[in-house]
Amino acid sequence: MIYISSGQVTFDGFTASTITLEDGSFISKKGPGDLIITNSKFTNIVRNKNGNGAAINAELTSSSGNVLITGTTQTPPTSFSGCTVPLTENSTLNRGGAIFLDISSGTSKYDLSKATYTNCNAYRGKNLYIVANDLRVAVPEGTDAKLGSGYNTELNPDNLMGSVKVQETTLFPIPLYYLNTHIALNTFHVKNPTTAYSYGSGHDNVGCGHQNWPCLNIDYALQQSLSRYPTIDSNERIVGIISGYQLNKDNFINSAPHNTIIRNNLNAQNLATTILSNIEVTSVGQFVVLSGNVEFNLLNFQVQSGGAVNDGIIKDNSPQSAITITNCQMHMANTVQQIERRLLHIQYGTLTIDNLNVNSISTQRSIIQITDTAQLVKIINSKFENITRSQTEQTTGGVIECNIVGISGG
Repeated sequence: MIYISSGQVTFDGFTASTITLEDGSFISKKGPGDLIITNSKFTNIVRNKNGNGAAINAELTSSSGNVLITGTTQTPPTSFSGCTVPLTENSTLNRGGAIFLDISSGTSKYDLSKATYTNCNAYRGKNLYIVANDLRVAVPEGTDAKLGSGYNTELNPDNLMGSVKVQETTLFPIPLYYLNTHIALNTFHVKNPTTAYSYGSGHDNVGCGHQNWPCLNIDYALQQSLSRYPTIDSNERIVGIISGYQLNKDNFINSAPHNTIIRNNLNAQNLATTILSNIEVTSVGQFVVLSGNVEFNLLNFQVQSGGAVNDGIIKDNSPQSAITITNCQMHMANTVQQIERRLLHIQYGTLTIDNLNVNSISTQRSIIQITDTAQLVKIINSKFENITRSQTEQTTGGVIECNIVGISGG
């Protein structure tokens, strides 16, 4: 109904109530000039045809004006109540029941801090939806107050959502809570297998890493840690394995200059525990440490059958690699009679094991292989029980096979 292409427009003490729009938004903004709203009410604004933002739809660029729903501490808020767009599934439309913002660049182009939302609805983003070229820049961590009062919580993730504007044909919705809330204990969680769109299922996107909004792949989680927190005091990059994660691809880890820790997940209160996370090792799953320090902590490796017999589940690839195994276990997966792969293959770097328990394993190869080019190997406080090595050719060492100057033994 109201289209703003230039010039500043101010709504102060304005009321719009019980309006049904066949098409379009009540306020559409594109171009220079600010849209300023204070102490106003938008009630039961309904958009009938597919589209975004029943009350406000604004396109914000580096040269456009701002959308400001603000005021002083004494100014009453601007309320959006019963604002609705169609609820039918659509790859790009029906987003933002009250407000839809298309942000090409910048974070200073909007401030919705005095907006409140009640009973608004949409297919995605019941109250607000933001699509941006760089969603992390558009919705930085710690800026939840700019989105509206008190509605950006993990209990209501559908209220405020956004997408990265990569492909116009599909916009993957991300709850804005996970963008402007700090990742607990800097632990970026991963989970698989993935489902189409489900809370708690692993997806690689700019908001992932939280326990209830995990990433899918370990390498992406590490990238998220670096891009979201370029500098951290501990210099640790931590991946939390949600129990049941399937190791089903090669994971190449270049840890230097950071220390990478792959460990169990946090609990529901986002606190660290000593409960082991199960990691299901498929016939092709592998960690390859290219360089730097990588620690595996509080993991239970459940190994399936299959795979190349010379492949280690964890192996190094350079003299600059240092692998640490702490408080871990290794078992055969349920129903598996024998495994073909080693847990560890150390060729160049160092290995430290503290409290590794391996029990009831039937294997074609040793649990640990150390070549003569490896450096320091230290094993303490560990148990290896009921290990049977069945391969007959050059069978040496059911637990540890160590080659020293061309001589194999164990």
